[in-house]
Amino acid sequence: NGVLAITKATVTPVIVANSKCYDGNASASLSSQTLTGILFTDVVTLSVGSVGFSDGLPGNGKTVTATGLSLAGASAGNYQLSSTTATTTANIYPIPTITNSPAITICNGGSTNISLTASVASTFSWTIGTITGGITGASAGSGSGINQTLTNPSNSSAGSVQYIVTPTSVAGLCAGSSFTITVTVQSINALLTDISDEIGSDCPDFGDFNPNTASYNPGYSVVKFRVTRALSASAWRFDYNLTGGVVYSGSPESASGTKTIAAGTSTVDLVFYVANTP
Repeated sequence: NGVLAITKATVTPVIVANSKCYDGNASASLSSQTLTGILFTDVVTLSVGSVGFSDGLPGNGKTVTATGLSLAGASAGNYQLSSTTATTTANIYPIPTITNSPAITICNGGSTNISLTASVASTFSWTIGTITGGITGASAGSGSGINQTLTNPSNSSAGSVQYIVTPTSVAGLCAGSSFTITVTVQSINALLTDISDEIGSDCPDFGDFNPNTASYNPGYSVVKFRVTRALSASAWRFDYNLTGGVVYSGSPESASGTKTIAAGTSTVDLVFYVANTP
């Protein structure tokens, strides 16, 4: 009259966790939860009570633990778990942050020449925000940099363009917060065009435009531009081209040319004798 004892078969829980973007907490999710050791065609499934990372900080290969494990299914009574916890690893990817300067200034007709950077390897896209001063040439796009030629139609006031940039990390495809880069485009007088500062990075300021300050011979007026830039320890040079008028042959400056300014000088006057408009 012996008693036959049948021992429950042991199954081992196996979990696979999803990696995630940093969100400030240690919560985790599973892409699969299975059992090894199920016999024949028995129906046994794994139920999970809770699952979480060891902490909520970014990192690769972080431990993920599932607790409160139990068995379910029609054949669950014939099995027992080897453990009521299970572990695996997954990543918490950092959120990218733009590291560019929030503001730059360029000359009229110059390129933005912005190389986009972030706290982690990222791709970038941007939209256009507020535009002031009628600046043209800005458009939405994507890529590693913003290289767009911007034009200011004003001959007296600077304008600006807002580029609203969003980074997306290469690892984990985590989207960072948008970041606004404001590009100020300096003005240039409508008469004086094709200006380029060939030495140094400062944009010359073509202020103090003084038309008709004096007369020169019948039918001609004196037109003066005062060109200034930050004081430089080295020589600087710019090209110019005067449009919108006929320059007298005896004018101190020809209609177009190149001016080289000595080191230690920050101001130069361009004086033209321009024919009066009939």
